[in-house]
Amino acid sequence: ELDSDLQIIAGAQHLLAFLTMDPARNLGGTTLHQFMPNVADKVRFKELLAPSANDDAVEDHKQNRLPGALHVTLKGSNDQLVKVEIYYAFFQSVDGQSRLLVGLREFTDNQVLQPL
Repeated sequence: ELDSDLQIIAGAQHLLAFLTMDPARNLGGTTLHQFMPNVADKVRFKELLAPSANDDAVEDHKQNRLPGALHVTLKGSNDQLVKVEIYYAFFQSVDGQSRLLVGLREFTDNQVLQPL
């Protein structure tokens, strides 16, 4: 779960395990795009999920916060690169704050081998 500044809300142990990082680490307050080594991925992620205040479409975006997905590369422990598909959905928390529910799936564009 991310807040309106795209910061991770809680410890995110599943993300730590996914990126094979120290499970004792607390990612609360860390932005997800900090794990993206590719500048183009960071820019696209921020554009899709947090439009700037100068963007004319901001009000439209706030009204039409549709779920979506995008492909990015994340960097885990030992500088390993993992291609992922990020699924996201906007919602309001019980205290009325804008939140973002994010799911990750390892992504490969290789075809699955079929048994002979």
